[in-house]
Amino acid sequence: WIAENKDIVIAGLLGIAGGLVAINLELTAIQGIGVGIALAGIIIAIQSLIKFLQDPTFENFTNIIIGIGTAIIGVGIIISNFSLIIAGVIAVIVATIVKNYDYIMGLFNKLIQWVETDFIGALRYLFGPIGDIIAAPFIFAVNVMKSAFEGLFGGIKKIVTGIIQIFKGDFKNGISNVFGGLKDILLAPFNALVSGINS
Repeated sequence: WIAENKDIVIAGLLGIAGGLVAINLELTAIQGIGVGIALAGIIIAIQSLIKFLQDPTFENFTNIIIGIGTAIIGVGIIISNFSLIIAGVIAVIVATIVKNYDYIMGLFNKLIQWVETDFIGALRYLFGPIGDIIAAPFIFAVNVMKSAFEGLFGGIKKIVTGIIQIFKGDFKNGISNVFGGLKDILLAPFNALVSGINS
């Protein structure tokens, strides 16, 4: 694991070292932790940016955002700014979700398949035709969640893909994906409701 994630390990070690130096310079322990987190985030962001410039991939771009978000959390801790900490946490969470979008969508599809087969089958066995009525709210909720996730995070993924395409010189498709992603995000609540009703 250390060999495969050496960049994160190096960033973490340098962050710890930076935090210890900060404490030694008479900052509080909390501020020292903030310095360590900020330093680790900056290192991760720089390493990811270098990788992205060499190989502009989706993963490298999301790692830049994760590094920046981590640095923002550290700065928020240093200056005791709760809003900044929350903003950094949201950036890290969103980037991590978008990075693992396909895997999470696969889980949603498995959940829907389970609800539509095993769960409803069990309810029909126990309650007969009334089982479908009991299952309806569950089917509605799962389809709404899947559609909302697909619209919001799928839209963000499309925007990131568009940015990468623009970076590579494919301006037409890049701009199309950026605006398409914004449209998906704006329409996500409406499409989620429609998906739930149609289920």
